[in-house]
Amino acid sequence: MAVTWGQMMVHEIGHAIGLGHASSSDQLKFGTATTSNSRLGRGDLRGMELVGLGGAAGTRARADRAVSAADGCHAT
Repeated sequence: MAVTWGQMMVHEIGHAIGLGHASSSDQLKFGTATTSNSRLGRGDLRGMELVGLGGAAGTRARADRAVSAADGCHAT
């Protein structure tokens, strides 16, 4: 599996909401995108909670849907 556009967009949106890079390579907010960090990890979700965007049930599912939706968008 290749790194996806949606994966990159969610990573960059993380910067827009105030998240930095994660130190663990299995987190979506790690500094380098890989096929092993294509979903938000526990640390990513904790970062969202710290900036006031997490904590509600279903946060991971909504974020995973955002990655999938972004992957379905294609520039014309």
